[in-house]
Amino acid sequence: MIYHVVVAPCFDKKLEAVREEFYNSLLETRDVDCVLTSKEIYRLMQKRKISVEELGSVPLDHLLGEGGDVALMRHDGRGSEGFLEHVFKHTAKEVFAIDVQEITYKTLRNRDFQEVTLEKDGETLLQFAAIYGFRNIQTLVHRMKKGRLPYQLVEVLSCPGGKPQSCRSGPCPHAAGS
Repeated sequence: MIYHVVVAPCFDKKLEAVREEFYNSLLETRDVDCVLTSKEIYRLMQKRKISVEELGSVPLDHLLGEGGDVALMRHDGRGSEGFLEHVFKHTAKEVFAIDVQEITYKTLRNRDFQEVTLEKDGETLLQFAAIYGFRNIQTLVHRMKKGRLPYQLVEVLSCPGGKPQSCRSGPCPHAAGS
């Protein structure tokens, strides 16, 4: 039996884990069995008087093979740890042979609704969006329903600014009011 535990900075993962679409009625299982937030892990460690300094070190898992793709494992980024930036740069290089060094975000509706575009000779080759906060997610869903979504990838986070740390101290204060 496998018991799948997720450690996440945001409480929204707890809500996502219990959604019906993540339940397999045939196998009577969920995609995720338990979600612990970073703060809950911290509190457990405090309660049991466990200090990080006292823990022994263990070798890193090499999920991507020995050595792996260093750019995939370590990259600068925003709220999603740089996922959008990594995929954008990788796609530009592998598909279009363009080496993108720096990504420029274009603000559309507000600072939580931005896009990144790769152009060559006036032609748009790639168009990604970073959409954060519930209001902007509603706008995204509305555009999807109307078939007006020009993006190959959309990074979506419920926390405003794509910054899960705004939710680390408890349930996201923006979830109910947005």
